[in-house]
Amino acid sequence: MIKERDPRHEARRVALATLFERAFHSINQEESTARVLEVYGKSDIDRGLLSLLTEGVVKNMEMLDRIIEETAPAWPPDQIAKVDLIILRIAIFELVVAKNVPPKVAIDEAVEIAKEFGGSSSGSFVNGVLGTVVRKYLEEGEAEKEMGTEERVKRILAASLGVSKEELSNEKAFAADLNADPAELEDTFRRIFKELEIEETKYTFETVGQLIEFVKDYLDEIEE
Repeated sequence: MIKERDPRHEARRVALATLFERAFHSINQEESTARVLEVYGKSDIDRGLLSLLTEGVVKNMEMLDRIIEETAPAWPPDQIAKVDLIILRIAIFELVVAKNVPPKVAIDEAVEIAKEFGGSSSGSFVNGVLGTVVRKYLEEGEAEKEMGTEERVKRILAASLGVSKEELSNEKAFAADLNADPAELEDTFRRIFKELEIEETKYTFETVGQLIEFVKDYLDEIEE
């Protein structure tokens, strides 16, 4: 059982309240967090984790919702109860993007919070979706480490840009052919570099092939 006063658990509860409040009011993130903390009245909160979760979910919202659509196809994000949706976004951010805790911790925390703040079926719903996320994005991701570099890059591109791997031929241009906006591309490249343990670069990749060639050259150089 999660301790009531665990600062990290409290940070997740406040993150839920902050993101929920922000969904209904057009105010900036800092103001929303401050308003929630004022009402919440807790001092034993992991402020670093709170900032990581609120900022990370807002920044990666489109990608997180695409993952939810893929792992819960019968429940599009706009049909999921708002509390359950935000809990899923927070947990998936921790599982797939931040990778700051073991999967079991992220899932247990999310289920506990869903039982506290959601409906009677929220805990089982959240648990089921996150179990699918782990199988699809973490367990398959481990298997993909044995795959070739090109396959790994295309898997991440497909998930981030909402396209199939078959659409990602090397000559395809990100902007002209795949309609990816600059901010979306920047987040996608950052995710690729993080998963493949590559130092971030300011180099601009216009096509899928350019990105794959850069990643291959970088990894080959590291191995030499």
